[in-house]
Amino acid sequence: MKETFYYQDLIKAMEAWMDSEDQTIKDAEYMKNEVDSPFVKMTMEMLIHDAEKHKIIQQMVIDSLTKEAIHLSPNEFAPLKEVLNTQIVEESESLMRVMATLDKKEPRITRYLLSYLGADEAGRRELVGRLNELKLSTIQIS
Repeated sequence: MKETFYYQDLIKAMEAWMDSEDQTIKDAEYMKNEVDSPFVKMTMEMLIHDAEKHKIIQQMVIDSLTKEAIHLSPNEFAPLKEVLNTQIVEESESLMRVMATLDKKEPRITRYLLSYLGADEAGRRELVGRLNELKLSTIQIS
C-alpha cells in the first residue's frame, strides 16, 4: 500500500466529488421518473451515465494513490488506440452522413441533439490525443 499521507487532501477531494456524483445520479433518477417528457428523460439518462463514468475514473485515481500505482507500457497502448481510432472513424463517418442530410428547417431540438453527438465525438478525438501524449511520456520514462 502506498503512503497515503501525502495524498490525503486529494483523496478527500476525490471522495467528496464522488459523493457529488452520487447526488447527481439520485437527482437525475428522481427527475427521470417524475417527468413525461422524452427529452428530459433522455437528458437525465445522459447525466446518470456521465456521473457513473466519472465515478469509475475517480475511483481509479483513489486506488492509484492508496492501493497500487497504474503501470502502462508503450505496448499496452496499441490495442487501446486501435479500438478508439476505429470507433472514432465509424462515428465520424456516421455523423457526417447525418449532417449531410440535415436541413436548416430541422427542429432546433434535432440540431441540438446532433451538436451534442458532435461534441461527444470531438471529446473522444481529444482523448486519443491525450493518450498519444501519455504514450510518449511512457516511452521517455521507460
